[in-house]
Amino acid sequence: MTVTVTRMAREVGRNLRRMSRSRAPVDDNGEIWRRFATLETTMAGCRGGSDAVQWYKTLATRDEALRPLISDAVERFLAVYRAGILLPMPQDGVILDIGAGCGLFAVLAALLHPAKTIRAFEPDEDLCALVRAALSELGLVTVELVCAAVVPAGTPDKANRLDIFEDTVFRSVGTTGAQQVKVMTVADMPLNADAPIALLKITAPGMTLPLAHELAGRTHALLAEVWQVDYAAPDHPVLAALIDRMPMACVRDAESAVLYKTTAADRTGRVKSGWSTAIIPGRAGPLISVIVPTYNIGDLIEPCVESLIASIDRPTEILVINDGATQKETLASLKKVAGMAHTRVIDKPNGGCASARNFGLQVAAGKFVTLIDGDDLVEPAFLPLLSEAIHIQGTNIAEIGFADYMMDSGRIKDIPEPYAETAASRGILGYDSNLWSLLRRQPAIWRRLYRTDWLRQNGLTFPESLKAYDDMEFQFLSLYLNGGVAYANTRGYLYRKDRPGQDVAASDTRHFGTFQMLVTIENFLRNRRAHRDHFVMFDLFALDCLAWSYSLINPRLHVPFLDAARTFLLGGKSFERAANVHWEITRQIGSATSNFARDFCAEIPDRHALQLVHDRVAHYADHVYDYHFPLEVSG
Repeated sequence: MTVTVTRMAREVGRNLRRMSRSRAPVDDNGEIWRRFATLETTMAGCRGGSDAVQWYKTLATRDEALRPLISDAVERFLAVYRAGILLPMPQDGVILDIGAGCGLFAVLAALLHPAKTIRAFEPDEDLCALVRAALSELGLVTVELVCAAVVPAGTPDKANRLDIFEDTVFRSVGTTGAQQVKVMTVADMPLNADAPIALLKITAPGMTLPLAHELAGRTHALLAEVWQVDYAAPDHPVLAALIDRMPMACVRDAESAVLYKTTAADRTGRVKSGWSTAIIPGRAGPLISVIVPTYNIGDLIEPCVESLIASIDRPTEILVINDGATQKETLASLKKVAGMAHTRVIDKPNGGCASARNFGLQVAAGKFVTLIDGDDLVEPAFLPLLSEAIHIQGTNIAEIGFADYMMDSGRIKDIPEPYAETAASRGILGYDSNLWSLLRRQPAIWRRLYRTDWLRQNGLTFPESLKAYDDMEFQFLSLYLNGGVAYANTRGYLYRKDRPGQDVAASDTRHFGTFQMLVTIENFLRNRRAHRDHFVMFDLFALDCLAWSYSLINPRLHVPFLDAARTFLLGGKSFERAANVHWEITRQIGSATSNFARDFCAEIPDRHALQLVHDRVAHYADHVYDYHFPLEVSG
């Protein structure tokens, strides 16, 4: 490959320099190599992706005349095109690349969607030669290259002379000014008049909007960039109207670097049946593993799996972990589920929900994993939007909105998110790094998608010694280590709250397991020598957990629970930290958690009393387990 690339770089570079106006190439201070590193990560799992990236990297290394053009192509792919090309698209229809340039987009699109035909149009003969060399070297046969410029209908005939728009990149390689090229209109393209277009990518300064409007009626997704020459009004009314017509669009204003995307309604309303997906993994395995632990929940597992299947739009495996179910109705339902598409039922001895989740994490083959409760339901947008969010943000965790669901009455109550206001103005997809609010929210691991190798690298599993609420520890540690979460701000998960026997409604000694969970997290932060502010966040999290348990636990357990709470919150900590905790609890007297705050402070009304209690209370690590499942409570 190196010999071919070297020869091609010399030939194309020589031609570009001959065309140039003796301007020096643009120096991007090495940014191109950082961009290539990101591109290599993006394409690492795609078969042939690393070879393609290396081909263009070698080309940029060999000749400085080509370097700014390739750097620009890589930057545009990462910033504008990547999100759209990684999404599923209709099986029917071709991918159109108008303004192929050095061919980077066409090449990567062919690798990511090998079943698609890509028709690429580029007027510059030297760049077309470069693209043909790339296609030949990489063995890509699904790209049809046409050496011509596509222009809107009604463009004046200038004897096939096209004025190339002049910006920093084009100017640096000398491809500006009037060039003798072949010109064709949309009607002249080798494409049936009514043929659907799965994805339309346009890089055609001065012609982007009219070309997009001509093709909008049969286009599913649009990826493009507009320059000042494309529009007159600063508020982009034409662009806004165009994007409103598209099921999916991502258009960047080259002048302001602002991205204009489709609305939330468009994204969640997509039809996923009969869609093809980007081939991200370099293996035949699934992209997503869905883990569904189940134990004696009757036939509720059937609608759960059916809703998951309706949400699938890319290679996915559903792993139903049978945690030693004994109920006849449950066993009969599991037999039915085993015959459903994408689904595998795996039996294991009973060990509890945490054990079933950990087993699923061990056998999961997907690059991403989600953990679903077997009695819940998901919306059709659940998996598509989670996948989209985690890919676009390039993070390890993504979440989607959820609602409490009462199956008997059909009542659905949406739970508001702390980033809802931001999402309303910036779009359905985003990223929230406010750990102060994230760590204090209701445990909701089941509405999230995680990067599998990241979980394994950090040893994130569920504590099997806990008989309930094992998800609280997992949620805190995963969000803390990731530093935030990507989100899709729309409802995607229905959390059932009316099934008899749910842990969420328990009032027995299982609540004492909360202390074991809190001790684990406290020690985790101490071992990491976490910043003081992180302990403050943790103390607020601990107060929320304990107040919630206190509101549910049997009143006969209030005294030992309060004793354990005082031991944990005050023991083994500096007086300053204990005083901060006490101050926060006193602030909550009279609030929704006032019972816990009032009873906790009954024996510690002021700072003097706090000092006395702090001096005599045992260290939490030595005595807090005294109340871990010690009592049997009836009634």
